[in-house]
Amino acid sequence: MESTEIILNKAEKLFADSGFGSVSMTNIAKACNMSKANLYHHFSSKEDLYMQILIRAQKNTQNILEKTKEITGTYIEKIEFFINEHLDQMLKDPMKYKLLAREFSDLGLSSRAMPSVGLMEQNLSQIVDLIDQAKNTGEIIEGTDSRLLAYQLLSPNLTYITHQNLFDSVFEGLGPSSNKNFSKTLTANLLRGVKRND
Repeated sequence: MESTEIILNKAEKLFADSGFGSVSMTNIAKACNMSKANLYHHFSSKEDLYMQILIRAQKNTQNILEKTKEITGTYIEKIEFFINEHLDQMLKDPMKYKLLAREFSDLGLSSRAMPSVGLMEQNLSQIVDLIDQAKNTGEIIEGTDSRLLAYQLLSPNLTYITHQNLFDSVFEGLGPSSNKNFSKTLTANLLRGVKRND
């Protein structure tokens, strides 16, 4: 594995566990077994490194959205596909999503600009587009607030990945083999409320 990838992976874990403000470049250099000078050779600042980690995390969601556009079926089916794939990706690489969840939980608690807001907006707007297309084709009730529904559809996955142990104890037998069904059920319950029945 090349140095840049090692730095991104180690720093991602540190930021996810402790938050941006609690992690120094010295901490990151130590975790990577390298000097701070070597770290600065790859990234100009802690902010630069953090931004690269956030961009990398958001690319996963972007890739799923691209796959979603390519599948055939109704817009409701595309939305369901996206939510299931999103959870799948989160379970394969939970640290990225733990980092994003921490970033959003810190909103309003910090004076620094939150770069993830723009990145999240980009991805959310594409889910909103899918919902709007479903409304245009009559699959979803016209009066549905698309932005709120997009947020509601993503929330169970984010909640599950950050509180997995709690979920697993409250919903017995929900382990990794059944969390796809968990996500499908939550998605179906949400969409049932906005689905148009003719």
